[in-house]
Amino acid sequence: MQLKLDSVAIEIITPDFAISGNFKPIGELMTNLNDKRYTFFNILDAAMHPQQKGYQVKSIPQPAFNINRNKIIYFAVKDTEYLEKIQIMQAKREIIIYTDSLAIRGNFHVNPDSRDTDLFDETRDFAAMTDVSVYPLRAMAKPPVRSVPFIAINWRHVTSYHRVKDK
Repeated sequence: MQLKLDSVAIEIITPDFAISGNFKPIGELMTNLNDKRYTFFNILDAAMHPQQKGYQVKSIPQPAFNINRNKIIYFAVKDTEYLEKIQIMQAKREIIIYTDSLAIRGNFHVNPDSRDTDLFDETRDFAAMTDVSVYPLRAMAKPPVRSVPFIAINWRHVTSYHRVKDK
C-alpha cells in the first residue's frame, strides 16, 4: 500500500533564490518542516529563480529540487484552502520581521504567554505566520510573492523583529 500525500503550491525563499513548485508534506506541514531528520525538502515541478541581478540564467526548471532546510528564509503556502490542514497556535500577534533582504509583516502565531521580546522558540526552526505581506529591502531580479496566506519563517534568518502596535 502506497501512502497518498497531499500536494500544496509553495514558494521557498533563500538568500539567493526563489523556488516555486509543489510540496508533499509527510504528515502535518509544520511538524514535517520542524522534523530535524529532514535536512532537505523535495519540491516537485519546480523552478529556481535567482534573487540577485547579474545571474546568467533567469530560471532553472526541474521536475524536482531538493532544498537545504538551513538555507530557507521562509516557506510560503500559496493555497488559502490548505490553511485548514496546518496545525498552528490560535493566539497571534502582528509583527514585522526583518531579514537581510526582506521585511515581512503578518500575524505571528505564538503561545499566549510568550513575551514580545522572546517570540521565537529555538527548539523549532520554523514558526507560523498568517496573512503575510513581503517587502523586498533591495532590488531583486525575481521578487517574492507580495501577499501569501501562510509562511513558515526560519528564525535563523531573522535579523530583527518588532510588534506592530495598535494605533
